[in-house]
Amino acid sequence: MENAVFLAKLEKDYTLSSMQQLEIADDILDGLAKHGLAKQKDKKSGLVGKFIHSELVEQHDGKMKLVTETTYGDEASNSYMGFGGLIITNFSRTENQFSLIPRFMVWSNQRPRINQFVAAPSLNSITVFYCDNQENINIDLKDKHKTLNGPSIAALYAATIDNNGVIKREILATKANKDEKRTTAELIQTYIANKQ
Repeated sequence: MENAVFLAKLEKDYTLSSMQQLEIADDILDGLAKHGLAKQKDKKSGLVGKFIHSELVEQHDGKMKLVTETTYGDEASNSYMGFGGLIITNFSRTENQFSLIPRFMVWSNQRPRINQFVAAPSLNSITVFYCDNQENINIDLKDKHKTLNGPSIAALYAATIDNNGVIKREILATKANKDEKRTTAELIQTYIANKQ
C-alpha cells in the first residue's frame, strides 16, 4: 500500500536531486479510512487504491503544494471505479505538512474520468476546484462525508488551502441552479479573476 509522497528536482542531465520523501500522516489516513480508502490495522497502513493523478502547484510566493487524488476499486485487476479524498502536501513546512479534502465519488452507470480536480495558485494559497455532494458543505472536514453517486446532487466546490494547511470551502454552482448557464471552466475562471 502506498503511504508516501515524493518531491525532487529534475536536473538538466535528467537525474533527480534534492529528493524529499514524506510519509502520509496518520490523521490523513484515518480520514481516508472512514470511506474505505486506507487501512490502519495490523501495522499495515497506507492507501488502498493508487495515486493516478497529482498536480504540483507553485504559489506566487514560491511555495509548492502537491494535490493528489486517491482512488478505489479492484487493485488486482487495476480497475478503479471511483475517486476519494484529495491529499494536499505542503513541502514548505517541516511539520503538519498534510491536509485532506474528504470526498467519496462513484458513478453507478459509468466509469468516472481521471483528473477530477483543477488546482490554481494565488499569492499564499492554492484553490482546488472539484465536484462533491452538495450536502457535504455542512459537514465538518473531520467527519465522514456523503457519497456523490450522481449528477443530480453534485456541486462545484472551491477549496482554498493556505500555508498553514487551513481549508476553506464554498460552493460555486449546483445542478439545481437552472439559471446558471456558464460552463465549469467559465465559473472557475470568474472565481480566480475575482480573487486576484
